Amino acid sequence: MIQWFIDAKRVQEAVNKMPAAIRYQYADALDRLSRKFLKIWKATRLKGPPGIFARPRGIFSQFHRQFINPSLHGGKIGIEIFTESKIAKQHEEGATISSPQGLAVPLRARKGEVFTRGGFEHGGVVKKSVRNMLGRKYTKRSKNRLVPIKFNGKVFLTKVRRGSDDVSPLFVIKKSFRLKPKLHFYATWDGMYREVNRVIGIHTERALKDAWA
Repeated sequence: MIQWFIDAKRVQEAVNKMPAAIRYQYADALDRLSRKFLKIWKATRLKGPPGIFARPRGIFSQFHRQFINPSLHGGKIGIEIFTESKIAKQHEEGATISSPQGLAVPLRARKGEVFTRGGFEHGGVVKKSVRNMLGRKYTKRSKNRLVPIKFNGKVFLTKVRRGSDDVSPLFVIKKSFRLKPKLHFYATWDGMYREVNRVIGIHTERALKDAWA
């Protein structure tokens, strides 16, 4: 005969411990998952095609993490990642960007590709507002000069290295252009569903062990 007993008192003690153990482990799981999501999202969508090129202290720095206060949400444990950046929303959903002063749209020329002066017609002076949008990278003190050149009815901002006749196109000036949705903020999270289930399962087991210990 085999007799197997479980101490009912110990079971009750474990049941009483479960809410606190679950809250602690799930909060840890949410913190772990949110950090991993941001790491994957940054690596896959903010390093260039098929995503966007994110500058240091750019779009990524506009996103914030914060834990949800259970007392304000009916006892629910949660974490949210959010931003108030309008530019981030445009990159996520797509948008048509317009400006009567002109927009400097970056060109993705192949490495080493240049245009020679003979293939261009020099254009007029690009407005100071457009020049300011490009920051200090191409100022008079730089080894590279930013020169506006007109070609096929369009104005390009080109890099001209001092002492050289080679011209590299960097930007084209447009009144408007269509921004395609490339941020994939929500799609990246949806793609993590297996990892979410795996991590939640691990922390659920840990909560049970903590309560039973």
